[in-house]
Amino acid sequence: MTIREQLGITQEEASEILGVTRGQLSMYELGKRDLPTHALVKLATLSNHVSDAMNKQKHVDVDQKTVHRESGTIIDELLAKHQLKKIQLERNLKKMKATEQKAFAALQVAMYEQTHNKKANKNTVEHIQWQAEKKLANNNWQKQLACQFEIVALEGMIAALKAHKDKL
Repeated sequence: MTIREQLGITQEEASEILGVTRGQLSMYELGKRDLPTHALVKLATLSNHVSDAMNKQKHVDVDQKTVHRESGTIIDELLAKHQLKKIQLERNLKKMKATEQKAFAALQVAMYEQTHNKKANKNTVEHIQWQAEKKLANNNWQKQLACQFEIVALEGMIAALKAHKDKL
């Protein structure tokens, strides 16, 4: 692994920072050419800086009580968010089912009027039928099933979060 790769930057980024062409950097990485002194100094400086920063990061002591407290807070926030989302989805599902039932009933009215009432206003019956079919399409079983799956997934996440919180 090259120094550049250890620094986590691309050849383009490194060549820009070091003030050399990408070709010069590529040849240096292949061992076919030396970089100018100013670029080698800059590369060494960057490498030392990153190394020092990584060593400092390893030595940071984390207070376990703080971690547990903050973890609990994060879990509480996630629980509230997921529980709210679940309630919203349950309401949406209930509305979809109610709309579907009303639309089905309206469609039955339109069909009945077409077949049993010769005096029925054709435009009114067609409008009722069109509206009902539109509502049925917007509240179809696939959308309801997707909503139910999302509710089940949220229930699993809520249970997992509660279990994790209990372990804290």
